[in-house]
Amino acid sequence: MNDVAQRLAALDPEQRNRLLQQLRKAGAPRGRIPVQPRDTDTFPVSFTQQRLWFLDRMEPGNPFYNIPSAFRLTGALQADALERSLNELARRHE
Repeated sequence: MNDVAQRLAALDPEQRNRLLQQLRKAGAPRGRIPVQPRDTDTFPVSFTQQRLWFLDRMEPGNPFYNIPSAFRLTGALQADALERSLNELARRHE
């Protein structure tokens, strides 16, 4: 367990409720990220996207955010299940 998790676990119920109230006042997101309306072709960028744009302007072409990985899959490929899975990912994560 990391330090933040340990500190949260150590809070009594009253302290936890006060923390949750403060987070709500500060506008901390809860639950799912709201879906953006589709009446426009432009969407606001997140802080992370702004940071990546800034880093790219500072050093164009530098792979700051590339995370290489590889997976070895075995067994018979069920192409229809793979296609449905990828379509669901694209639907949920614009």
